[in-house]
Amino acid sequence: MSALAHLGDPTDARQPLPWELRNWRVTTAARVFTLALALGLATTDLALPSLATPFLTLCALAAIMSGLHMTHSLGWAAPVAEGAVVALILSTAGNPDALLVSLTVAPLVAGMTFGAAVAWATVGAQVATVVGAGLASQRADLVVADLQVVAPYVLGGLGIGLLGAWSRASARQQEAERAPYAAAHRLLAELRTVSRKLQAGLDTHTLGHDLLARVQAGLGADRAWLLVQTDSGELTQLTQRGVPDADPISNPVADPNANLAADPAVLACADAESAQQRPLSRTAPRVAQRVALPVRVGSRLIGVIVADRPNPAAADLLAAVEAGLEELSLRFDTALLFDEVRSVATVEERQRLAREIHDGVAQEIASMGYLVDDIAAAGNPGAARRAAAELRGELSRVVGELRHSIFDLRTSIDEDAGLGRALTTYVREVGARADLQVHLTLQERPPRLRVETETELLRIAQEAVTNARKHAQADNLWVRLDTDSPSAVLRIEDDGVGAAHVRDHHYGLRIMRERAARVGASLTITERAGGGTVVEARIPAVTPHPQGVRNVHHSAAGR
Repeated sequence: MSALAHLGDPTDARQPLPWELRNWRVTTAARVFTLALALGLATTDLALPSLATPFLTLCALAAIMSGLHMTHSLGWAAPVAEGAVVALILSTAGNPDALLVSLTVAPLVAGMTFGAAVAWATVGAQVATVVGAGLASQRADLVVADLQVVAPYVLGGLGIGLLGAWSRASARQQEAERAPYAAAHRLLAELRTVSRKLQAGLDTHTLGHDLLARVQAGLGADRAWLLVQTDSGELTQLTQRGVPDADPISNPVADPNANLAADPAVLACADAESAQQRPLSRTAPRVAQRVALPVRVGSRLIGVIVADRPNPAAADLLAAVEAGLEELSLRFDTALLFDEVRSVATVEERQRLAREIHDGVAQEIASMGYLVDDIAAAGNPGAARRAAAELRGELSRVVGELRHSIFDLRTSIDEDAGLGRALTTYVREVGARADLQVHLTLQERPPRLRVETETELLRIAQEAVTNARKHAQADNLWVRLDTDSPSAVLRIEDDGVGAAHVRDHHYGLRIMRERAARVGASLTITERAGGGTVVEARIPAVTPHPQGVRNVHHSAAGR
C-alpha cells in the first residue's frame, strides 16, 4: 500500500496533512534541492564531465531512498546506510567540493523521520566511512585532510538533522493533541452520512419494537418486553408489545400473572451460549412459559427480551429465534449509541442558546428600557409619558420571558442527582419568579429511570408549567412525580382559567405528545375539578416480574 493511500486524500484542504506525508514532501524537496545545487556548482567549476558518474550515482540513490520513504518502507537503519553510502561515493570520487552538500540530506531524513538519536548515528556513519575509505587507500595522511574537507558539511548536516528532530517532536505533539478531535470529526461525519441512508432510522423505540415483533412472530408469544443495560449494569425496561393497557400491579385481575412476583423462579435466565427455559406456574392459564433471550452484538450483552408463551417452546426454536436477532441487535445498539451522542449534543446546544439569548437579545432589550426611562424623564406631555410607561412595562415583560426561557434551556438532568432534583429546582425557581404557590410531591424509588426518559419527562413538565404560568393566570401549581422504574407518573395541575380544550395542532401540545411517545408514555390533558388544567404523563408499569429481571441481570453478569 502506498503512503498516499495509507494516509488518505491529501488534496482535502480542510484537513491538515498527516505528518508522514509532510515529512516525505520535505525530505524529497531537500534531496532535489541538494542535487540541483551540486549540479550548479559542478557546472560553475567546469567539472561536470569528471563528476558525471558520482553525480548520477547520487541521483539514483536519492530516487531509491525517496521511493522507500513514500511506500512507508523506510526503517531507522535506512538513513544511516544512506549517509554511509553517500560518504563512500564522495570519498571514492576524491571528495569534490561541488558534491559535498549531499552529505546534509541523510541526517535531515534521519532527524525528521526517526529523531535525534538516528541523526547522530547517521553523522557517525558518515565520519566512520570517510575514515575507513582513507585508511583503505593506505594513505593515512589523507584521512585528516579528508575530515577537514567534509567536516563543515557533516556538522551542518548534524545541525539540520537535530532541527528536523525538534520539528518532528513538535509536529507529533500537535497531532496527538488534535487526534481526538480529528477522530471525532471523522466518526460524526460518517454517522451523519450513514444515518441519512438508514431505512429504519435510529429511533430506539422503533427498533426496539422491531426486535419484539421478531421475537413474538418467531415464538408465537402473546407479549414481550425489551430491557436494556444501563451504564451501572442494571437492566431497565425500554418498550413492550402486546401488553394489556391495564396496570398489572394495580389491577391483578387484568393480569393473571401479577401474583407471580413472589415466585423466584418465574423467569428463564438467558445463558451465554443458549437460552434456557422453565415453566412459570401451573396456576397461570394464559402463560405456560416465560423466556428470556439475550440481545447481543458479538459477545457483548446490550439487553434482554422477556416473552410470555401460551405453551412451552423447544430449545432449537429458542436458539433459532435468538440467532435471527443478530442484524436487528446491531441496528438497535447503533441507535443506543446515537442517543448518547444526541444527548450530549443537545445539552451543549441548549447551553449555547442560553448564552446567546442572555448576551444578545436580552441585553439589547434591557438597553432599550433605559432609553424609555430617559424619554419619560424628559418632561414630555402626559400621553407620551403614559405611552413610555406602557412600553417600559412591555419591555420588562419581554425581558422576564427571555429570562424564563434561558432558565428553561439551562435546566437539565444531572447524572448524579436525577429527575427529582432537577424538577424541584425548576418549579421552585419558576414559582418564585412568577409568584406561584408551588405544591411539590416526589416519590422516587430506585433504580432510576433511563437518563433519556428523565430528560423527556423534565421537558414535558417545563412545557406544562410554562403554559400554566403564561396563559392560565393561576395562583397555585401542584406538581407530582412518582417513579418506580420503569414506570413513572408525572402530574401537573393548576387552578387557572383552564386550557384542557387546546387545539390539537397547538405547537406546545404537539411537542409534549412527541416527547411522551419517545419514552412510551401516554399524555392526557383534562380539566381540573374546581377549575384549572391537569397534565399527566404516565409510563405504564409493565415489567413482567421485578425479581425475575434481577435474575436475568445476575445471570447475564455471570457470563
